[in-house]
Amino acid sequence: MTVVNSNAVTFSGKTKLRIGKYGTNRGSLPLVGLIAQGASLNLEQTLRTKKDGFPEVDVAQAIQAQAGTLETQLMEYRKENIATAFGLYLDTDVTETVGADVAVTNEVITFNANGVAALNRPRKTSVAIVVEPVGGGTAYTIATDYTVVDRDLEGRTLIQRVSGGTIPAGGSVQVDYTYTGVAKEEYKIGKLSVVRYFSAELEEELTNGQIRKIYIPRCVVSLRGALNFNAVQDGGELPIRISAVQDSALDYLLLHEHLTP
Repeated sequence: MTVVNSNAVTFSGKTKLRIGKYGTNRGSLPLVGLIAQGASLNLEQTLRTKKDGFPEVDVAQAIQAQAGTLETQLMEYRKENIATAFGLYLDTDVTETVGADVAVTNEVITFNANGVAALNRPRKTSVAIVVEPVGGGTAYTIATDYTVVDRDLEGRTLIQRVSGGTIPAGGSVQVDYTYTGVAKEEYKIGKLSVVRYFSAELEEELTNGQIRKIYIPRCVVSLRGALNFNAVQDGGELPIRISAVQDSALDYLLLHEHLTP
């Protein structure tokens, strides 16, 4: 016979949430911010009961399984929180690319029937551009042989052949220029074959000045429901689920503390 006992611990919107890699010292868990109003930690315990005799009576009970799940929303859209919501480690599962300058040499472009050719990247306007024959040679002269449109309506850099110049109609040239790479963060979602475990702690200051803490030494973090990509501008939140996992080195699933100043 199986009996399930369930209850929930609720938290206010001023509760702090700290999450870090599993094994991080509790005092060093990074603060991810405040959680949304009305978050709840659901606790479930499944008991296995042995019955004997007639009529049947309970002769033994044992805990079969325990589970703790926190469902909430992170209030801030930051790279740390986005990585956490997808169950990723920021230092190993997220690739950051800095927007550094990149020098391009000998990029070959061909003019269309209108005497226009586009560079593969929009150039950095503060760095000089060099246009010369394919294979090298004397550089063409700006304003005499060609003109530059730094940005067209599509954000491209265009080279326009000047009629009467030395660049042949429909010909090709090679260009040296510099562009600024786009700074970006890549989150490799769905690529992991190994579950990433975290440690988490909730801290809430009660109205009487006391502090309540719940420490989850080992847990799995995942996105809960749908992520609205317009949420940043609409003031939305990151919905997450934190599922406690039994730590074999400890004799508890969660640690609840009441601190009295």
